[in-house]
Amino acid sequence: MSAAVVLSSFVPAGVSAAAGSAGSSGSAVGAKRALADWAEVARRIAELREKARVAPLSAAQLREAVPGKLLWTYKNGENALTPETVAAIEERTAGDFRLHKPNDAGIGWLEFAETVPVADMIRIVSRDPHVARVEPAYPVHSVQEATYAGDDPLYPLQWALPAIGVPDVWSSVYCDDRPELRVTIAVLDSGVQANHPDLQRKLVPGYDAVSEPGSEGWPTDNNGHGTHVAGIAAAVAKNGEGIAGVAGLADCVKVMPVKVLDDEGNGDTFDLMEGIFWAVEHGADILNLSLGSETSSYPVELAIYSALARGVIVVAASGNESDRYGLGQPGDLNGKGPSSPPVAPVAFPANLPFVIAVGAADWVDNRWIPADFSNGGPELTLSAPGVDILSTYNQDVDGDGIPEQYASASGTSMATPFVSGVAALLLAKMKAAQDLFDVRDIRLVQSIWSRLTETATDIADYGPDIDTGYGLVHAARALNTPWILIEEVSDNPVVREKQLRLTVRRADGTIASDVYGEGELYIEGNNFSGIASPLMFENGQAYINVDYYLFDAGFYWVGAFLEGAVSGGYMMAVPPFPPEAEPGPGTYSSPLQVQLTSDTPDVEIYYTLNGSDPDINSTIYSGPIQINETTTIKAFAYKNGVRSETRSFTYTITSPTPSATPMPSATPTPSATPMPSATPTPSATPTASPGGSGGGSGGGGPVVLVPVASAAPTPLREVITESGGRSVLRVSYTEEQVRKLAENASDSIVLEALRGNSDPTSIGSVQVEFPASLLGGSANKPVEIRTDGAVVRLKVGSVALEAGTNGQKATVRFERLDRSDSNGRPAVPQSDRFALLSDVWNLTLTVDGKRVSTFKKPVQVSLSGRNAATANGNSGVVAAYVFDEAEGRWKYVGEARAENDRWTFDTGHFSRFAVMAYTGSFEDMRLHWAERAVHRLAARLVVDGVDGARFAPDREVTRAEFVAMLVRLLSLPPAERATAARFEDIDSSAWYADAVARAVAAGLIEGVSPSRFAPDEPVTREQMAVIIARAYAMIAGGAGNGASAAGGSGASSAAVFADAADIAPWALQAVGQLKDWKLTDGYPDGRFAPKQPLTRAEAAVMLDRLAGR
Repeated sequence: MSAAVVLSSFVPAGVSAAAGSAGSSGSAVGAKRALADWAEVARRIAELREKARVAPLSAAQLREAVPGKLLWTYKNGENALTPETVAAIEERTAGDFRLHKPNDAGIGWLEFAETVPVADMIRIVSRDPHVARVEPAYPVHSVQEATYAGDDPLYPLQWALPAIGVPDVWSSVYCDDRPELRVTIAVLDSGVQANHPDLQRKLVPGYDAVSEPGSEGWPTDNNGHGTHVAGIAAAVAKNGEGIAGVAGLADCVKVMPVKVLDDEGNGDTFDLMEGIFWAVEHGADILNLSLGSETSSYPVELAIYSALARGVIVVAASGNESDRYGLGQPGDLNGKGPSSPPVAPVAFPANLPFVIAVGAADWVDNRWIPADFSNGGPELTLSAPGVDILSTYNQDVDGDGIPEQYASASGTSMATPFVSGVAALLLAKMKAAQDLFDVRDIRLVQSIWSRLTETATDIADYGPDIDTGYGLVHAARALNTPWILIEEVSDNPVVREKQLRLTVRRADGTIASDVYGEGELYIEGNNFSGIASPLMFENGQAYINVDYYLFDAGFYWVGAFLEGAVSGGYMMAVPPFPPEAEPGPGTYSSPLQVQLTSDTPDVEIYYTLNGSDPDINSTIYSGPIQINETTTIKAFAYKNGVRSETRSFTYTITSPTPSATPMPSATPTPSATPMPSATPTPSATPTASPGGSGGGSGGGGPVVLVPVASAAPTPLREVITESGGRSVLRVSYTEEQVRKLAENASDSIVLEALRGNSDPTSIGSVQVEFPASLLGGSANKPVEIRTDGAVVRLKVGSVALEAGTNGQKATVRFERLDRSDSNGRPAVPQSDRFALLSDVWNLTLTVDGKRVSTFKKPVQVSLSGRNAATANGNSGVVAAYVFDEAEGRWKYVGEARAENDRWTFDTGHFSRFAVMAYTGSFEDMRLHWAERAVHRLAARLVVDGVDGARFAPDREVTRAEFVAMLVRLLSLPPAERATAARFEDIDSSAWYADAVARAVAAGLIEGVSPSRFAPDEPVTREQMAVIIARAYAMIAGGAGNGASAAGGSGASSAAVFADAADIAPWALQAVGQLKDWKLTDGYPDGRFAPKQPLTRAEAAVMLDRLAGR
């Protein structure tokens, strides 16, 4: 039997897991309070290495400094002291020093003779131009009150385990020691007795930063504190030896001893920092810090934030400097009167944001109270039993010269490993559910933090308080309470939006599909007051779309709350807008200056000029960049710890070269095409021809030949002035030039019509002429026509040419328009809801003077422009729009893709185009389950609100409204309004008459009777099903209500609905088809509700799904 030393008095048997009240009632209060802090943690983590903080040292700090040790952080990009600094150190220390290489966090450190004043070394190192901040090492000590002796039986004396529900979860977390399941608690302390019978199976190799610096293995514990702490967290359970630790029955939970305290239980921040970095690099999942310092340390803070950033849980003792209760009062432990003030503040590093700061709780008079010695404050996170705690030990306590293997002790040091052990059990369960453990960053820390705090037993004031934090940690509730997992489903940086999925998970990680109810969603961040909105869970799931445009660049915390479940959290990084360059990339004949800007204010822009990717150590933009030779600028914007995407801008600098100079006739004579001289003549300035009538669609006027140097076949270039003073660049390619381009082209035949440096700035249009046979596929290669602002790519066979086109000329004209044309038509529809991302371009194609109206194959158009909308501060669906001349309104073409600083889309015809972002929103759709569908349809100009600000999602939609939406979505061709005249309740002047006529002509709708359409009656869900099924079949190439074209079994699939008997026979097949096509699954309770009126939100979702097919 092992020798045991225990305390004879302990908490009565009445203490159990049921003691106290659950903390869930106050959990949301505390979690919401913490949201902004989480965002601040993420911001600080992102800026650890990027923004070193500089603070002068006070005289008091110098007095506290540990002799012979110094730490510093290097500036960005630096990793060594200058030779001059090293020489000065060598001189001052007479060569008695040891200089360490910096670690991955950029911290350097120095050990030197203790006889040399620390202040002298600080002065030397702080003058080094590579150093950002210098500080000495500060004392660190264990936070244990006392150790007591006794010889009672062991496990029954472990009163704290049942008090926090530990035995209730042992059977549910039984895991083996496979590496992929292992959870490692790094105990940064005085070491651990490696051969202790209750710990031997639980240990993995550790590190000694004190006795044998740099030594790996099992550091010796000559103090006992570390061994005691390790036993509380993970001593082997049910092994017939001594005691049981919190995670004692989970073989996958291991202890990594890292020695940072000496035999007296003292240490310094120098060794603590080194120990933290070593533990994290060697696989620690949890850092147990049953120690503290009266002085904060930037290197230790940096080490802890680095750990948090990698998803390592940090649990630290709050400290034992308090004296809460007077002599003889309940809870008094030291027999003294209370100190003034009675409660000391939370010690460092427990006071750092989202370190789990643990205070000690005591069971007195059948209730929980803060332990007499336990420090408190707003930083306190949790409480755990911390008085008379029995655990493993290896020192002589009773003075008989024999080391006791077990002893009881009190202190926040003892409370801390209870929390570490419960956290380890949570991680073990998450690792067992592999899909829940694919994130190793601050989000994992938040998940554990939330599950511990929101399931704690509230033992003091409602919600979190400065004496007990969120309450007493409770293992059973932490592991068994359902919790919300927030996952990123999609990320669209172009429209700056994330879609998040929220699922309620059971303890085993499965989705709690029986959970329904309304929760709340919060988004908060640094310097952001936050937003809140209802959140509806169905089948244990909910989806939200978060628009970046609500926020400035930085980190924000998305939190979800549901009664009866642990809140979920998601860290959202909102990047700043990427840099823009002015002038833009391209070919220039002389040096130039480039300016970099971002649409996000107050950003820093980092850039390189050698083509390498920039990082935070690259040059910071401070003014125009001089470009004297061919150069690629790569740059990103940075703000509040978040960086944008990297943009690349390539500038090709050429010297002016000889080019053809036109030979003016002595007497002005009409000429369709100016004739260049047979031999190119050098000319610095193009010579104007006094005559010439122009050509193509342009009016007559002066002709200017522009010199262009090119090794490729050079087309004829001329600038003509049309009536009204508009300058047009006309570029003409001959049959021979096109033939040579086709021979050399590996893919597309590229016809360039780019402006030269000497071209007039007034050029507003570009006209490209080439043999029409190229459109007919004579070269069997696509044709790409490039201008500075727009690019067109025509596939082989895109244009149907008439017979006899040989020798005919094709002309593509690119015309950049003002915001309104001469007829006053607006270039942008509903300018308060749309942001223009490109210029407005009018594109035309003529063959032998005849306009080509449609294409046989889609033609690709790319327009230069900005990659983000800025209007109204909201995100937008980025799409191409075309102005319908016949109807006098803009129409949706399709979503635009961001490609190489251009917006690219496909079109079936040429017309007037613009790329815009829909930036509107409806105040009653914020975070609504149909918000995204409504947003997309509004961008397509299919739906609008009932007024300027509201969509009214729950209002019934009428038959006329639904048909109008469908017609706009499908762009159905015009029809005679007489088509709708057969319905006696439709006036030909009604706003919906045209839409009804088009839908009837397309065979999509019928009336409620041969003579009545009932436009103002609500459309039912089964009527909607029939109309959508017909539309789907039409899109798929079929007709009417048949399933032959689109597939789907029809009526048999409808039978799965609980109310299938209520579906009208004429709608049964359509309802089944919608289910087969995955357009609807009905309601969560299994009903389709065929007779129920369709709401505007439901209509929007169905039409949006149809559009996606």
